Amino acid sequence: MFRRRDAGEGCQLSATEHAEHVDVADLAKFGYKQELRRVLGVYSSFAVAFSYISPSTGIFTLFILGISLAGPAFFWSWPIVVIGQLIIGLNFAEVSSHFPVAGSVYQWTKYLSNRTYAWFTGWIYLFAGVLTVAAVVATVPLVLIPLLNNLFNLTIATDPDTERNVAALVLLSTTLLSIFGVRLVAIVNNTGVVFEILGMVVFALILVIFYSHQNV
Repeated sequence: MFRRRDAGEGCQLSATEHAEHVDVADLAKFGYKQELRRVLGVYSSFAVAFSYISPSTGIFTLFILGISLAGPAFFWSWPIVVIGQLIIGLNFAEVSSHFPVAGSVYQWTKYLSNRTYAWFTGWIYLFAGVLTVAAVVATVPLVLIPLLNNLFNLTIATDPDTERNVAALVLLSTTLLSIFGVRLVAIVNNTGVVFEILGMVVFALILVIFYSHQNV
């Protein structure tokens, strides 16, 4: 009926409680009280960042555009971009460790500069987020419609009206999913990231093993 808690478990709980108290104290330094529930683990946090960046989306949607405009020289733009993005990521990691509060670049700019720059930064970041979602949703019908037609032998039209309707349905479904709670979003997102990583690895292995050489 009653379970005895051993010393190790007590130490573990006390360590967890100590970490929570330290986090609360850090937030208090910035004048904030912890109100958001921390329900995402390490992998879920990684999955959110991975899905937002979505390497496969950039590779599959931008490769054709780049190779058609610049030719094979387009490949050398990737290492340059990787170095630049790595520097940005290191900067974000350093700043977020010093200012661990919600608000992203708005909060960081407020503490590093002033509220005026933070105001502009926040609005620019908001517009960038809206454009990012719109751009990703707009590319979904270009891939989803041909995929459904090939897999299920359908005859879905590829006209602009159909593409807009599909994009609207995708946007509506993701919005409803977000409304239902963070845990559900985390489960769906974690599953999607696993399939995305596996798909990229399998696709890369197929290209390396079976299509390592192409005729001119």
